[in-house]
Amino acid sequence: MTASNAVMLVACFIYKLNKGIPIDQWSCPESDVETIRKWIISVLFNGVLGGAANITMELYRRVLNDSQLQTDGFPAQMLIANLKKRGRVMEFNDEAVQRFAATDAKGRLGQPALSLLYDRTDWSAEPWVVLQIIPAYRLEEDRLLSVGVPMGEVAQFKSWSGRLANCFP
Repeated sequence: MTASNAVMLVACFIYKLNKGIPIDQWSCPESDVETIRKWIISVLFNGVLGGAANITMELYRRVLNDSQLQTDGFPAQMLIANLKKRGRVMEFNDEAVQRFAATDAKGRLGQPALSLLYDRTDWSAEPWVVLQIIPAYRLEEDRLLSVGVPMGEVAQFKSWSGRLANCFP
């Protein structure tokens, strides 16, 4: 996990969900697990909890309290709507998709991003390897030039070797 604020928000939800129950019996509905996972990845990818975290945390607490009056489920959509009002956008528009595709697969957001693209139930249970669709050796300067890539574009092609757009687990 790369953002303690995201963990605190989920912990707050689980705490409120299990209030009055002994901690060894706490649970989270299976229907919320995937929603929480996707929400955390979106939070991390879009950086919505960086800066002014105390204001964001207060907003989250209010949304959480309001949503629990209506439903027990994780209030991802309510959070997204309220964060958007504060200028914290979590949607995946064309610009976000371009940033997503250009993300370094071995960087801090690589594994969470790949988990959105590829259905796998437990990413921590067994080792996994990121494979490249176009192997890095095929993106070396001499090979690119030999297939007609203009010299001015070689660096751009090479830079995509380890990005999400060229990888799969």
